[in-house]
Amino acid sequence: MIKLLLSALFLWLLVSITGVEKIWLAIQSANLAWLLPCVAVYLFGQWVSAVRWRYLARVLGFNQPLADYVDLYFLGMVASLFLPGAMGGDAVRTLLLAQWSGKRKREAVLTLLAERGVGLLTLLWMAAMVCALPVTDTFPLAIKQPVWALAGFSVVGWLAALVLPVEAMAEKFKPLQLVVMAKPYWGNLKVVAVSLGLSAIVQGGMVVIHWLMALATGVDAHPLVLVAVYCLVTIVSALPIAFAGFGVREGAYQALLGFVGVASGIGLAYGLYWAMILLITTAVAGAWVLWKRPGLLAWARSTSPKTQGDDAPSTHMETDPTPMGGELGAPSP
Repeated sequence: MIKLLLSALFLWLLVSITGVEKIWLAIQSANLAWLLPCVAVYLFGQWVSAVRWRYLARVLGFNQPLADYVDLYFLGMVASLFLPGAMGGDAVRTLLLAQWSGKRKREAVLTLLAERGVGLLTLLWMAAMVCALPVTDTFPLAIKQPVWALAGFSVVGWLAALVLPVEAMAEKFKPLQLVVMAKPYWGNLKVVAVSLGLSAIVQGGMVVIHWLMALATGVDAHPLVLVAVYCLVTIVSALPIAFAGFGVREGAYQALLGFVGVASGIGLAYGLYWAMILLITTAVAGAWVLWKRPGLLAWARSTSPKTQGDDAPSTHMETDPTPMGGELGAPSP
């Protein structure tokens, strides 16, 4: 509830500062015909994300069919955005993957952390590279320097993990145990390369959407500037400040585009266009889940986090989330 109120407050401040008239004129001039291709590209990106998650999960011995990962990915989108008060989307995905596979929740969480982490790293490295180019010279160093520092730290940290005795260090420093558990990911160059490649496809699709959004809203900016804006905004909006990033994300779009001369009303309309894409795509995902497994949405709405031990598979369900009352997570044909 607090995050929802903060989102409402941030959006109210943006509208108040920018001016309703400016925003309305920018929205009226936006070409809504670009929404359909943007939603299609976004859905394709989510499908590739599910492929990436399945690949990373298989490294730890998960053998669920791709259809299950797609359904869980879409369910997570809906739970995060349209089911306030229920478990978060990531919690839903983790709990159901553990149950469907019969594995421990700890391992399911690790697959999700790996999938999220590789996506974040891809964004971070993309942002660091583009922010080093002359087209982003108008961006303040206060924005670019932390990005370069984090990107460099991530590379140094990975190289250090490869050469240092991490297992021995984890015996004395408990927080490193998670790093040791994740060694099948960062310690395998093939896994790193494949997962980064899949992430590049996902982020490439998001970049295409942002280019189309510029055409739709009249944003006059270099394509590489739009890459930097997308990466930076996505990283910022991932912070647990507001509900699903609303308010923070739109303000970040407006501020970053302002550094390259885009009018405040158009910059905010650009952010709102992205919000429309998110809402429509999530609605499509919800329709997909309702059609494939109608009980899942009701289950996600009514379920709260369980207190089961991490060493046992998650087995308790408050309601049967299968479409026909059959075995939960049965492989799709």
